[in-house]
Amino acid sequence: MGKSLATHLTKQTGEFLVAGELCRRGLFATTFSGNMPYYDAVVHTNEGFIRFIQVKARREATSSWVLSTEEFLELECGADHHAIRGLIAQPVTDLFYVFVVLRATGLDEFYVLNFSELQSIVHQKYAEWLAKKNRPKVNPFDLRSEWIANFRDRWDAISEGVFHASRVRTNPTNHG
Repeated sequence: MGKSLATHLTKQTGEFLVAGELCRRGLFATTFSGNMPYYDAVVHTNEGFIRFIQVKARREATSSWVLSTEEFLELECGADHHAIRGLIAQPVTDLFYVFVVLRATGLDEFYVLNFSELQSIVHQKYAEWLAKKNRPKVNPFDLRSEWIANFRDRWDAISEGVFHASRVRTNPTNHG
């Protein structure tokens, strides 16, 4: 199998697994197969509340997920220096990231973080990297499993408040 086909299948498998897990938990989830700029799936409840989900999947043999630092941090880049100037605003409301490690059937791992939690980790680890390396590196940023271990199977973060939130509301139609 070619590398691009394997990469595409990894992405799509991750998206479908995440959508399936969300549906299993009583939420409606729709995937977009990479066709939306900031998210791969939308979660919608019967009550009309919405969450946006960015899925990052990798095979078991890969040690990290690759992210773009510039999606989270405002950077200042010069010929002889590199600095973090600030944080990037969340691109859409209620954005969550689900990181997937694809293993044998039924043994997959899921790590669930909201945008702010992930941004905080990227900021901390990137600042540490800059201090040690003393050289610029904009992209990519390698996110390691051990940095997000506390977020494993934290599906409730997505549904938390979703049944009582008042920020995003649609007008669901009952077809039942």
